[in-house]
Amino acid sequence: MTNLYFPIMSKQLPRLRDAFWRRGIRFGMATSTAEMNTPAGDIFRYHAAQIIPGDQMKMAVVEPVQGKFVHEQNDVMRGLCDSAHGHCLYWGQRFPAWLPDALSGATIAGRYAILETWITECMTHYSGWNSMDVINEGFTTGSHWLTYIGPESIPFALHAARQAAPNVPIYYNGVFLGLPNEQKEVLDLIDKGLLDGVGVQWHRVEGVDDTPWIPELVQFTRSCGLPIRMSEVTIRPKGNPAAHAEKWREAVRVALEIEAIDFVQWGIRDSSDSWQGDSLMFDRAGKPKTAFWAVLDELK
Repeated sequence: MTNLYFPIMSKQLPRLRDAFWRRGIRFGMATSTAEMNTPAGDIFRYHAAQIIPGDQMKMAVVEPVQGKFVHEQNDVMRGLCDSAHGHCLYWGQRFPAWLPDALSGATIAGRYAILETWITECMTHYSGWNSMDVINEGFTTGSHWLTYIGPESIPFALHAARQAAPNVPIYYNGVFLGLPNEQKEVLDLIDKGLLDGVGVQWHRVEGVDDTPWIPELVQFTRSCGLPIRMSEVTIRPKGNPAAHAEKWREAVRVALEIEAIDFVQWGIRDSSDSWQGDSLMFDRAGKPKTAFWAVLDELK
């Protein structure tokens, strides 16, 4: 049946989720409940097998007022897909306006209590999700937690998450190319038994050669001994569709080499209203770009 919004989406258009799954990878997209009620939602339902909240699970959205939690948008999202990966509880951005004053005015014990309350509330409420990015860019993005508590706030948050929802796999998300210090810190968390998986972000740029760092990344992921997600994929364009497509091919090759279990496009379609811009596989009208066909070809 032809899609009413995007006629290109017919039964003749290959599904990304099928192509990835044939290679043992689950294909996902980051989105929001609001976007799922737009034509873009049809693209998701046709192609994706995993849903990820791009923004609406972050602290500024879920706890806009201290002690007042807003979960409805994520509860709705959980019912939209069989596989749902949560994102994210500990990050240096998208924090509520009340948090800095609350932390600065508290004792160290009070600061830990604020963090523990937040982590425990979310992990308990979202215990029906399949997995969770508890820490996002913990060693590469500064945060109020680091400022007011220190680096020990990271293992503390992971301990709290484990206590609150022991059956939800816990991820560190945000490993970048060429940052061996971050990789060392993540391996230390793994050695302490605090992680169940690692997310590798892949925000790259058309025409930039990343190949010198890829062997190091492969070695790191194999050292982890845990499930690896290619957790956030975008390719910033520079005006050459063929080069943009080739960079998407490279992302698929890397995902296969690191034996990723998930491959997540960070968004559904290009948009002038988001930081992703025109970096995705579907244009602003929802039509597949050259990159879409390149990815399918690379997966054969």
